[in-house]
Formats: sequence, C-alpha cells, structure tokens
Amino acid sequence: PGSSETPPARYTLERYPDNPLLVIREEIAALQEGNSDVVGQLIIDGILDETVVMRNNTYYLNHNAADVYSGYGAVFADENLNFRYPPENILLYGRTSYEGKTFAPLKNYISGGFDFAKQYAFLSFNSLYEEARYVIIAVIQSSGDSTADDYFDAQALSFATDEEMLAYAADAISRSLYNFNVGVQATDRLLTLVTLSDGTDSSRIIIVCRMLRDGEYDGYIQE
Repeated sequence: PGSSETPPARYTLERYPDNPLLVIREEIAALQEGNSDVVGQLIIDGILDETVVMRNNTYYLNHNAADVYSGYGAVFADENLNFRYPPENILLYGRTSYEGKTFAPLKNYISGGFDFAKQYAFLSFNSLYEEARYVIIAVIQSSGDSTADDYFDAQALSFATDEEMLAYAADAISRSLYNFNVGVQATDRLLTLVTLSDGTDSSRIIIVCRMLRDGEYDGYIQE
C-alpha cells in the first residue's frame, strides 16, 4: 500500500461549458475567411494584439497570420493542440526578433521588471470556441538548451494526473523572476507563451498563466 496506489484519474473538461456544440465564434469565423488556419486572438491590453494561427510548428516561423511570407512570422499554437476539447494547457509560440512584432513585446516583462509585469498581468486568449481571461503565474527566463539547469520544459499540453499538473505549475512558479502570489488548483486551465530564440541568443521567455475562475476579475484573484 501507499506508493503502489494508483493516483485518482484526472478530471478534465470534455466540452466547453458555454459552447458544447462547438459553434465557431463570429470573430474567428470572419478571420478564417482570410486564413483557415486562424484559431484565436491573443490580447494583452496596450502591448500586444495578435491573431493566432495553427498548422505545424515551423510554417509560421516565416509566414504571418494572413498566410503571407514574412520574416516576422506569426503567433502560432502548438501543432499537437486539439481545440475541440477544452485544452488543459494552451501553448503559443512567437518570435521576438522584430521590435513591436509578434512576441517581441514580451521582452518588456524582463526589462520592465516586476512593476511592468504587475501592470500587464492579465490577458485574453479568445479561441475558436470560447473567450477567456487569464492571469500570469510565472515569468521565466529559460535556456533553449534542454540540458541546462535553467531550462524549463513548457511542452506539456495535458497532464496524466492532478499531481503532474500541479507539479508543472509549481515548477514554473519556482523559476519565476517575480512572485505573482496567484494560487493554482488542479482544475485550473493554463496558457503558456513561449518566445522562440533568434540567431545566437538561445534563451527564451516563458510566461505561464492560468484562466480566471468564476467570480475572479482583473485585479481580484481568490485567495
């Protein structure tokens, strides 16, 4: 007994509570007329507003969200995500090489210190089937080298157990440059933003967020 006990199965949402029939939201449907790869819109009020696309993990490194060849690339969702079920961890990537473009504004979370991070701690990701608001739980500066001590593996899209999910969140929080003092429960859904390194600089900025729960709003987070 004890260690040999199987942990309880992880409870995850089988459907979107407000959209069980998977009706694509009008705003996304309109964007999909220009590019069928569009899956959402990422908005950090005042610093970033990007259409999010999804095909594979290389195509949008050098195509923009309008599907035109571009060195800026686009913000894109991990190719292994399935939006037909509410994702446990939405993983979005973007390049930082061009000032003000795609994920370049995320560099301000490092250079601007905790004051900046606190001011821009809330963000929206409005996907195919839902609109959701998130709060940052961790801002991490990670090596791009998976063997380095300061490497954070952000690749988990789902978790086998509640313990695994809480361990991911705890690892992120322990590596964060700042303490946001935001609690995480096993039932919380996550959003992880990962910058892609350019040229010789292999470091990444990783911002881990959790969805606001019922009754929470910008500036008010449950104890």
